[in-house]
Amino acid sequence: MSINKKMQVLINYGQSLPYAKVYHREDWDVYYFDIFGKMFGLLSPLASQDTTLSLKNTPEQNEEWRELYPDDIIPGFHLNKKHWNTIAIANETITEELLCQLIKISYSLVCQNLKKEQKQLIAKVTEDE
Repeated sequence: MSINKKMQVLINYGQSLPYAKVYHREDWDVYYFDIFGKMFGLLSPLASQDTTLSLKNTPEQNEEWRELYPDDIIPGFHLNKKHWNTIAIANETITEELLCQLIKISYSLVCQNLKKEQKQLIAKVTEDE
């Protein structure tokens, strides 16, 4: 799959999550994955061999992912290195399915810190599915 198509899969998946938005944030020149104003991901704006996706995870899981994929997953670039990973998406060793799983984990972790009312809105949407 081309990097451009892979990027579109990731953007579409991010937008499919309840109340999530993915948009080009011009001041940072990235695709910004947003849930109620909170960031859960950053994606490089241009398709190239250097395209990356940054996502949140638990510190323990981040260490495991970095050990499993040392050439493709590094501590978050310009982010808290303990809580964020930056993932090179051009390599086929990290599939779209795995990236979508990691997006979902990042989204879920950020949702844990939302206001009670926001969590209830998300819960209502997921109940109705």
